[in-house]
Amino acid sequence: MNSVVKKNTEEWKLISKLAEERKSWMNKGDGGKSMMPHSICLALNNYCFMRCHMCDVGAAIRDKDLKDDMMFFYARQTGGEKAYSLPIEDIKNLIDDVASFKPIIRANFLEPLLRDDIAEIARYVSQAGLQFYIQTNGYLLPKHAHALLEAGVRNIRVSVDGPEAVHNDIRGVKDSWKKAMEGLRMVVDWKKRHKVDYPLVGLSFTLSDLNYDTILDFYREIADLNLAEDIYIAFNHLKYSTKAEADEHNATHGNHFNLTETSLSSVDISKIDADVISQQFEALDREFPKDIFKRHVNPLLTKDEMHQWYDGESYLNPETACYEPWTVAQIHFDGEVGINGRCIAPNFGNIREQKFTDIWNSDAAQDFRRLVRKHPDLPSCNRCNRNFRKQT
Repeated sequence: MNSVVKKNTEEWKLISKLAEERKSWMNKGDGGKSMMPHSICLALNNYCFMRCHMCDVGAAIRDKDLKDDMMFFYARQTGGEKAYSLPIEDIKNLIDDVASFKPIIRANFLEPLLRDDIAEIARYVSQAGLQFYIQTNGYLLPKHAHALLEAGVRNIRVSVDGPEAVHNDIRGVKDSWKKAMEGLRMVVDWKKRHKVDYPLVGLSFTLSDLNYDTILDFYREIADLNLAEDIYIAFNHLKYSTKAEADEHNATHGNHFNLTETSLSSVDISKIDADVISQQFEALDREFPKDIFKRHVNPLLTKDEMHQWYDGESYLNPETACYEPWTVAQIHFDGEVGINGRCIAPNFGNIREQKFTDIWNSDAAQDFRRLVRKHPDLPSCNRCNRNFRKQT
């Protein structure tokens, strides 16, 4: 087992252990209360310059008419037109508040590297004794790589969605692949030069109708750049909600929040062939064995489950409740607190008005956890990859 595989395995086991400790709170009392989360995600700003085909924000940049629809994810992550960044003093106050329970801090939305103070944030988190992860489109990684490495960033994940030509088309930025690879090479070379195992370096590939048949070609291009053995790759099935799912959710749980169709404004799921995806992964396993090349699929689906995932009609929800509401928090760009990533959770409170440690078990947070425990089959959660914890 090479060092990248080994370190990723160790990291995953640790996070799984922390998650299991918190997951147990689902079954305590009425399930409302929770330990402090093992991870806190930060939306450092509400703007991005990419035009990603499978992202509601990117789709709205491509087609300005879509902004009028205020799709759920677009509305949650941007708030509309005005550009805004979470003030650094609020971020520092948050870190001071949570440092005692050692959560992982993950900068995930919208594009963290658009902040000129990103290295200062990373340094503050690291000096507080916490791990700082960052997810980025990678375009500005060459600009920030050295400062982030010196600041002690623990994990850098870059979103790349296919071979060079496919990726650039999906992103709507012609040199986005080149910039991302340049940044990755800088980080990998720095690690080798300093003979260190961290930060872990990874790629995140989201499947869509434009790239589902390019998985093997993508991996070959990464291998041709001599990067494949030094990074991990996460293949993510498209997370989406259909209009029918949104309507069903709003009819039964609209008193909590309203949902819209998500991630489908520029994606035609009828073009995604689950058999081809399965064949691509089988070929990948033969050509790039997992004991050398670290990767996982999220969620790990059988061929039949993949057909159901992409048919837009099947009911897939597991019978057990998703445990993200007990384990991973999300701070939105305006300071509102919710649950990891694109979760449909309503806001629990605002870190600009209260301490996070008070908000996490607020009445609103406990009400949502009770709802999820009582109704693990929420229509809004049907194709959320967070709700399917099988991975490889």
